[in-house]
Amino acid sequence: PPGEQFLETEMDYWADTTFSGVIVLPHATAGTPRPVPKGIDVDTRLATHMPRIEIALRALTSHVFYTELRYLVGRKALSLGTLISAFRQTVLLKRAERNLISWLNINRDVKTIYAYWNSSYVYAAVRAKRIGIIDTLISRVHRFDLYEDQQPEQYMPLKRQFINELDKVFVLSHTAREYMELTYRVDPAKLEVLPLGVRVPPKVSQPSAPGHFSIVSVSFCVPVKRIDKIIEGIAALARRDPETQIKWTHIGDGSLRPTLEILAENLLGPLPNVSWAFKGHLRNQEVQKFYVEHTVDCIVNTSESEGIPVSLMEAMAAGVPAIAPDVGGIADLVDAKCGVLTSSDPDISEILGALLSVLFHEHVQYLRDGARAKILTKYSADHNYPQFIQRVERLAASGTNR
Repeated sequence: PPGEQFLETEMDYWADTTFSGVIVLPHATAGTPRPVPKGIDVDTRLATHMPRIEIALRALTSHVFYTELRYLVGRKALSLGTLISAFRQTVLLKRAERNLISWLNINRDVKTIYAYWNSSYVYAAVRAKRIGIIDTLISRVHRFDLYEDQQPEQYMPLKRQFINELDKVFVLSHTAREYMELTYRVDPAKLEVLPLGVRVPPKVSQPSAPGHFSIVSVSFCVPVKRIDKIIEGIAALARRDPETQIKWTHIGDGSLRPTLEILAENLLGPLPNVSWAFKGHLRNQEVQKFYVEHTVDCIVNTSESEGIPVSLMEAMAAGVPAIAPDVGGIADLVDAKCGVLTSSDPDISEILGALLSVLFHEHVQYLRDGARAKILTKYSADHNYPQFIQRVERLAASGTNR
């Protein structure tokens, strides 16, 4: 913690599988480990580091690095920035390759690798597959490991060299699938849409009393999340409707939190009908508990880049309508039956309009029921994760028989 809370719900379902064993291999081990279900082992040996000079030399002499440079030259995209990105990613690959192949040579019974993130350890696993140490390689892809236009220099190093050697890549939405095909030329047969899932609580969040409006946002406090737009939108709402008492709660921590707290004080502090709180990081279970123990009228997301946010799914599972931009796969999740889908880059007037439409919705219970129904039908953990694990089992069986 606080890393990899995204995997926390899925982990419980891996305790029920036909595999003879399931081993979690984190590549970073700071913090106190979470408990994992019985039958799942955590092995931290991939988190070891090589001497910097040695790994830099391995990267500098790697054909992977020079293949990437040829690609950049061919695309007329070679610059100091892309050169550094290519070298840095090659360094990460060489470290991952050394650690993973060494581990696999000891653990010869491991024949299937599932990578939660589509980054350096996936590329290292491709190298292991090439030399026959493993049979089957599967990966998910989410946001930072998918959208090249969100990367520095709008460049995703190394992915094109390795992505088509995976047996299957699971994407979260049809938008993501199309992006993989068009941007990285991934064989469509290797792509499959299977969203993440969240637990649907037996109880739901309750709406505020008349004259009150409770807003929640959940995200890291980093630039890509554009939390400043939420603050400005709430300020506009408070000025537009001074009779409504507005409460805003932000869950999540990050480098921008002090700056955002100052912005909230400057913009919201003078407004007598607004209160707010920055809760910082909460564990996954605490976030879900928050919804059923507090009145919440909507969750707001203004990010410039997303996959399909688990934060929205968890709130909607508790019957909370969502306001979110049309980026990534959010359009698959949010529509007029469960909230408001804004443009990809909403200005403050659009955010204000979305907030007003939820606040004064003629049938707000319709939105709340619609939010919960969307999760039950498409994003339930009890459905999506067993289905995903069954797919991995079948792929592993076919890989063993190749």
